[in-house]
Amino acid sequence: MRKGERRALVSRIERAEAVLRRDVLESQIERFKDDAPLRSRLLAMADDRERPMHTRLNSRILAAALGSRPKRWYLESLAWSSSVFQSGELTDVRFARARSLRSSSKTLPSAVWLGMRDRASRWEVPSFLRCHFHGGQFTRTTVVDSDFVNCTFAGTLLDVTGFGAVRFASLDTTPDSDVITDGKVCSFQNAIIANCSEPSAPGVMDFRGPKNEVMFTGVVFESCRFRGLIRPLWFKKCSFNRCTFPTALEFAELEKGENSVTESTPLNEVCP
Repeated sequence: MRKGERRALVSRIERAEAVLRRDVLESQIERFKDDAPLRSRLLAMADDRERPMHTRLNSRILAAALGSRPKRWYLESLAWSSSVFQSGELTDVRFARARSLRSSSKTLPSAVWLGMRDRASRWEVPSFLRCHFHGGQFTRTTVVDSDFVNCTFAGTLLDVTGFGAVRFASLDTTPDSDVITDGKVCSFQNAIIANCSEPSAPGVMDFRGPKNEVMFTGVVFESCRFRGLIRPLWFKKCSFNRCTFPTALEFAELEKGENSVTESTPLNEVCP
């Protein structure tokens, strides 16, 4: 009987025309937990390059989840080229390299975006539209010439030290209230924004600016904490409510960029 159930599942994976739904995968994981023969069969299918990519991915996901945690297999170095990921969810993911990535309406809970410092592994020209980042971290990440439009960040650590020409913006709307409208405003809630760069030494010309660092336009910041070297010129027409800023930053300089600051206080915190 068990052999028949295995054959039925393998046949279902082979007939599927797309990645299986989450509830379907979870039901099969519970049903075939600790089934070593099935895991072996699924791994063989996942490594078969003659099969469609979604068939291989379904096989790999199921094989990775079966068995006790110490024996599980995990996806590493997934090749994803010239693709669009839309209306999906990735959990507990670490991205080490991304090039020419375009994402739309994506939810990324607990993702760690860890970019290397070498030229080959930095992000190049990715764009994110109406994406939601729940928790997670952008740490030691080099991001170059990228746009985050109408995205929301909740409980996220955003270290912009390695960012160059990165733009966060709200389009077709003006965030002139404390109400955050999903999909129409770029917003940060209970997030940490840090820049751990050292300020230029006295007498040394500083050629850095918002266009070659980071720019926030029309962004709503709610209960956020700013750390390190935060430049007022990064922000245009943004609103800050119940936020904390390094003591070196002057609210009057922020207001010159048509930004509004309410119920916010100075507080020095150590960079991550």
